[in-house]
Amino acid sequence: MQSNGSHFTVNGIVVVLWVSFQGSSQVSYRGFNNEFSGSHRYIYVSVFFNAQIDSISISHMNYITATPPTSENIFFDLTFDAEFWDQPPQIDILVDGDLVEQHTVDRANYSVRFRRVMKFGCLHVMEIHRHGKTNDQTKISSDGQIQTQTLHIKTVKLDNIDLRNIVWHTSEFYPEYPEPWATEQRHQGNVLEYPVPGEMYLGHNGTWRFEFTSPIYEFLVDWARSNR
Repeated sequence: MQSNGSHFTVNGIVVVLWVSFQGSSQVSYRGFNNEFSGSHRYIYVSVFFNAQIDSISISHMNYITATPPTSENIFFDLTFDAEFWDQPPQIDILVDGDLVEQHTVDRANYSVRFRRVMKFGCLHVMEIHRHGKTNDQTKISSDGQIQTQTLHIKTVKLDNIDLRNIVWHTSEFYPEYPEPWATEQRHQGNVLEYPVPGEMYLGHNGTWRFEFTSPIYEFLVDWARSNR
């Protein structure tokens, strides 16, 4: 099949496009502008829910291939807020057990972005290990106000898709309750929840955990179908 170019726009649908082409092509979607050149390259585009493909223009399209990819290159975008009076919280970010990022979150709207190749048909795990809080980071001021150190996972995006509702329902936080506070709470009959489902405000040290599968579009569609 030959084409000198095509243009289309879609709303609220999942699109998966595998294209093999000769010459040069450009794909624009969700603010990304990617140019491809050479022969027999593959383009993989996915759009979810109310996202919109701005345009897909393919010059000298040769044919559509039936050969599917076996992995995808995913952008991870995370935003954090931190509150502290002395020392800021620290985070280690792991994907499938591999340490990929380490940060000291010293301000609001602290952004982290990285990219990982994720294999299809596998369960993947992203973990955020929050640490750096000691007992002396919590105190009561002279006016009776509690001053402490907290970390808020504000946004979690995969390939520019905000997973807010999904992480609220499926993520878990495994807190490291400090002593002697934890023992005192148990002696008073208070149950310390472990893990804490959907917790995005991390007042204690601990590990936040989110599981997902790849392709990410299948994960999103399957979750949406199961929660209608």
